[in-house]
Amino acid sequence: MFSDAGAEKTSGGDVRFHLANLHIYLRRNNLTNLRRKGTPFAVWPGDHHIFYAVCGVCTMEKESLEEQLARLSGRLGVLEARLAGMESAAATPVARPEARPRAARGRPAPQRADAANLPWMLDAAGIEGLVDAMYRRAADSPLEALDFERVDGGCYLGAHCRNVARLAMFIAARHGFSEASIRTIGICGLLHDCAMQDLAERVVASARPLTDAEFQQVREHPVRSAEHIRRHYRFGGVQTSVVPLVVQQHHERADGTGYPHGLSGGQIHEFARVLAIADSYEAMTMPRPFRAGVHPAKAMRTLLLQGYRTPQGGMYDHRVLKTLVWSASLYPVGCTVNLSDGRGARVMSPTSDPKRPVVRVLDDAGKGMLMDLSVHRDVAILN
Repeated sequence: MFSDAGAEKTSGGDVRFHLANLHIYLRRNNLTNLRRKGTPFAVWPGDHHIFYAVCGVCTMEKESLEEQLARLSGRLGVLEARLAGMESAAATPVARPEARPRAARGRPAPQRADAANLPWMLDAAGIEGLVDAMYRRAADSPLEALDFERVDGGCYLGAHCRNVARLAMFIAARHGFSEASIRTIGICGLLHDCAMQDLAERVVASARPLTDAEFQQVREHPVRSAEHIRRHYRFGGVQTSVVPLVVQQHHERADGTGYPHGLSGGQIHEFARVLAIADSYEAMTMPRPFRAGVHPAKAMRTLLLQGYRTPQGGMYDHRVLKTLVWSASLYPVGCTVNLSDGRGARVMSPTSDPKRPVVRVLDDAGKGMLMDLSVHRDVAILN
């Protein structure tokens, strides 16, 4: 804990000494996201709104050093009291709520935005931690990457961003990107729609057609999301500049038909080309308040039609799209299909033939034998 010994040692002297000790105190006690000039910072996971940066006392140039020390001492007392209360609360076991079953595919009712469900409520360290967990699970597993989180309460925006991040990281890994690039793409996926939060309740979750003004607001969200990231996030290395650039371009299209700037081909960052395909596939397959989701196989065919619209190209990067098809098959892992022999099946893994994945034939109990359709050529998928 921060003691008064240092205050007696340098009373009326070096305020920076106290601030250095304060930083150590905050980090040792899991108080994170310290910011200057009175900006709120998170003092505990899930608590984002109580205190202001203690370093702000140094911006008061008209106060004497003794007055600044007194103010700093008072704030430290408040912090210590708050920390003691949080430590006591953390020591009390909390009953875990029972997991609710995933919602069936259909049209969910409009929901209010749930702040705890939105990735951009985390600081930079929290975002990187979430990406790290996703990387270990989904970067090399089509089953994990395509097992999308379905909304059964709260705003769908947070689930959408997590789904897109997982799928984009999987595509990037199969496409041959480095681990650092894959993680950066994951960060972009988590934050790509952060500016949509303001529109979530009255526009995103609306079950009616958008007005012209609302549609224009939606088209502006890539730029507004990039601006939000530049203002509030500082990642390591080149990520600080790359992440907002990629987010701003995730609705650009290879043929120049995208927005906000109508970029085409090589003008679009390679990470944004990956994110565009992951975002489009997830959006098509997941239900929204104004429509039902489409079958994953139909979504894949739509991507191919849009990506290969002409011999010269289409909306998506051919190479990235090919990576998705060959890594997940034309019938993506996890979806149910109808076989030519009249049986139903669930796709389990891709093979060297994207039209013929490994499936599990479903019996009355919902389980059955595995069948590699690249070997059993007499059976085909009808979807």
